[in-house]
Amino acid sequence: MQDFIEKTIKVKIEFTEPILGAVPRDKEIYTNYIAGQVKQETLREEIERIGEVAAVDKRTCGFLMDEDGNLVLSNHVIKGFFKEAAKSIRRISAKKYESHKMTAYIQKVDTLIHVYPRFITLHTPEPVEECMEEFQRACRVSTPQGDRITLKNSERLPEGTTAEFEIQLMDETHEKVVKEWLDYGRFHGLGEWRNADYGRFEWMELE
Repeated sequence: MQDFIEKTIKVKIEFTEPILGAVPRDKEIYTNYIAGQVKQETLREEIERIGEVAAVDKRTCGFLMDEDGNLVLSNHVIKGFFKEAAKSIRRISAKKYESHKMTAYIQKVDTLIHVYPRFITLHTPEPVEECMEEFQRACRVSTPQGDRITLKNSERLPEGTTAEFEIQLMDETHEKVVKEWLDYGRFHGLGEWRNADYGRFEWMELE
């Protein structure tokens, strides 16, 4: 039976910024948010500046959990990050990066670059029950009546959280571009609200 795998890269990532969960949960938390239970001053200032809250999303976006109770990332999150990194780097005008050389990068990530295990365990610097936080933020939305705010809740794990996984390449010439994408994690990472710098990470290759 053909193995097809030409190169395996063993990777450890460490989050340099907190990571926000992206999986919707059915919990209702902070239902008294509007009544003044929030401790985040920047959120209050944003509400006061815009002046009206359109909605409170009582659902929490959290993390997947495996059968042993460990918090995990699905491997498709890493593959999605690869596509996002490739797309972003290709927008750089200086055509000097490996991502500029890769054509049909979406199809290649889907079919030739594989991430294992299926569910990647997140290791927190302290026990989860001690470092998991509920985080709320204001998301601006535009309506016919003007700017409004939707308040969203997320589970948040701290910087220093780590994860280890393997990247299996069916074409070893993709090694350089995959490492380039991992380097991009310093600037734009994983999880929700990545545009606010949450989920940024650095990586190292394991033996």
